[in-house]
Amino acid sequence: MADPNIRTTPRLKVSLTDTSPHKKLNENEAKPPPPGVKLEQWKRLQELKRRREEVQNGGSKKKNKQDDRLFTNCREEEESGRKYSDSSSAPDQTTSQSSTHLLDQTIPPIIPKGLIKYVNMNSHLKGVDHGRLAQKGRLEKELDKAVESGELELASKISDQIAQRNYENTMREAIERKEYDERKKKSYSKPTGTNAEIRANADGSEVRKLQPNVYTRYYDLLSRVNNFSIIESTLREGEQFANAFFDTNKKIEIAKALDEFGVEYIELTSPAASEQSRLDCEAICKLGLKAKILTHIRCHMDDAKIAVETGVDGVDVVIGTSSYLREFSHGKDMDYIAKKATEVINFVKSKGIEVRFSSEDSFRSDLVDLLSIYRTVDKLGVNRVGIADTVGCANPRQVYELVRTLRGVVSCDIECHFHNDTGCAIANAYAALEAGATHIDTSILGIGERNGITPLGGLIARMYTADKDYIKSKYKLHMLRDIENLVADSVDVQVPFNNYITGYCAFTHKAGIHAKAILNNPSTYEILKPEDFGLTDDQVKTITAKIKELSDIRPLKMEDVDNLLREYHSAIESGDELLVRNVLSIASAVPVPT
Repeated sequence: MADPNIRTTPRLKVSLTDTSPHKKLNENEAKPPPPGVKLEQWKRLQELKRRREEVQNGGSKKKNKQDDRLFTNCREEEESGRKYSDSSSAPDQTTSQSSTHLLDQTIPPIIPKGLIKYVNMNSHLKGVDHGRLAQKGRLEKELDKAVESGELELASKISDQIAQRNYENTMREAIERKEYDERKKKSYSKPTGTNAEIRANADGSEVRKLQPNVYTRYYDLLSRVNNFSIIESTLREGEQFANAFFDTNKKIEIAKALDEFGVEYIELTSPAASEQSRLDCEAICKLGLKAKILTHIRCHMDDAKIAVETGVDGVDVVIGTSSYLREFSHGKDMDYIAKKATEVINFVKSKGIEVRFSSEDSFRSDLVDLLSIYRTVDKLGVNRVGIADTVGCANPRQVYELVRTLRGVVSCDIECHFHNDTGCAIANAYAALEAGATHIDTSILGIGERNGITPLGGLIARMYTADKDYIKSKYKLHMLRDIENLVADSVDVQVPFNNYITGYCAFTHKAGIHAKAILNNPSTYEILKPEDFGLTDDQVKTITAKIKELSDIRPLKMEDVDNLLREYHSAIESGDELLVRNVLSIASAVPVPT
């Protein structure tokens, strides 16, 4: 077998000016080296050429001068070798400076001629042979067989083919990203007309800034950050919050508010949980909301039969697949799970409603088991498969890799449910959408089992930053504060001071540098526009100016600013204009010296 280090061997030093006579040899005869080239070096060059021809499957040598520049040196070397072997005129052996005309660059990787299309950036993917990309999997199997049978030369050849395929895929993605970046740059036109956003300075002058979002990552063909749906689970997951107890009227009030806000799905507690849950489910189904009503059930026929009679638009089926849950929860193996899932899914589909199948504790489940059960239910025709980070152990990279893998296994939609035990719920949801997930589960204020799940407001903030126009067109953002206050009152908690968008510190600034800049242009220190969420920008500017004014009179302690922010927020919430003016009065804020 050829030397495995052959790719990195330094280029042979061959004279390009030698013209001494040289006998023409047959193809099968060993060609002697040209004058000035050592025999060892010449043999190595011939071995290199032979290996390249093997990789090219015996293809002819390219002579087209328009070929990719990466192959230019190889062609020069090739033509030089042919000149020595085929020409009737020999190099001049008296030329003492022949060694100065050398090709001393490193030999480039041996890449088949067909790959030139991918390396040449000017081709822009014209002539891409997608059939070759489909060989993934077959080559790996052939490589394993070759290694097992001891055919090392064949294994080496297949390894080169695999490397070539991976290189093609990498170059294809790089070209697509480059083309996308170029298109985006062209769209960044002058900030005039509809392409600019106009905001007012404190002195009334206009500030223009470009609309395109510079924080958006490179384009991903699988990404769904601007095409996803929210499954709002406050009335299912939220009911598992420690302080939660929603009566029927409160459930109806919350469901109507979520529907008006614009969520695509509302998920309810299983009607099999209790008689009251079943009655509540039927009552909400009869409201005629625009959002689809789902209910969440165990992978059991008894639950399914109750659920389909309530009038829901879809049923979410779930069963644990991790070793922990299979051993200590339901005690069933994967064969039982597949059999039971098939039975339940076929039954629900026969009723003409949506069905989703989700594993529980997905990120601690065996990957082979997970993909196998997902493929099985996908073939049955489910609308969605679900991934659940039940214990909140996943990180964004793990989420991206699993969703990306699953996207290549199933053809249906992918739903994701992330718990927030380790603080990654929002980041995980965003990573899932980037990888191709289509639906994200949320709850208001993130309430749910233990530390809850992805909060609706937090996801909206994240997605607003990714694609503001898409979020503004889908959801009534000004309703977010009222919905959060409604649920907060229902479960007897306060909206956190640092809550996404609606926390009373979300748009307040204490530092002098921040305050000065924010008065000139809020975008200097704010990625979210408060007015898009129904929060008056004038109020934010007013309290910021007040803090700045007080700091000019005397040094402010942290406690002073915090108290002022709380008092101002309470006064705004009360709607008492007199109280608001009193809070903003310098006399009431600055203590009289004693």
